Amino acid sequence: MKTYLLRKGILLALKFYGDDMACNVDDVSCHARVITLRLSRDDIKREMENLAGFEYIKRCDGFGGEYYKITPKGLRQINPEFSADRYITGRPE
Repeated sequence: MKTYLLRKGILLALKFYGDDMACNVDDVSCHARVITLRLSRDDIKREMENLAGFEYIKRCDGFGGEYYKITPKGLRQINPEFSADRYITGRPE
């Protein structure tokens, strides 16, 4: 699986949808950076849960925990002014 590309793609998708909108797996899987990876919905969902566990994204209250938003920590990972964590890029620091 293209784990590191998927992690960055999820963060970019959530940033694209903005702070006002919470997204679920289906929303994220339609984003260009994710759809081109051709991964299953389960793979995407599992990685979103992993990102939430490390606080790059957060679950929104209600909706059965199926909707997420990007956190400030997640935004730093895709901002070129900051160096991304190894967990996101897979590159040594």
